[in-house]
Amino acid sequence: MKLKCDELLSNFAFKFNVCRYMMKQMIPHHQNAVNMAKTTLIFAQAAPGYDANGEGFVEGLLMDIIAGQNMQIQEMQGGALQLDSIKK
Repeated sequence: MKLKCDELLSNFAFKFNVCRYMMKQMIPHHQNAVNMAKTTLIFAQAAPGYDANGEGFVEGLLMDIIAGQNMQIQEMQGGALQLDSIKK
């Protein structure tokens, strides 16, 4: 059974590049995650539990978020540029 929303989405996919649209929307989302992690690194060091186990878990997690999200931003920017070059 095909739903109305399925039909609308399939029509949308033909008129717009859904993959490019998703990447363009995810880039600011990832940039916000990077900004939040950077801000947390600066201000949360004095927060209780920041380094509760002495192993730098929170700092390591934040650094992983920054590195991973930045890498994905670059990949999506490149992917969106490639999709821009495809004829519509």
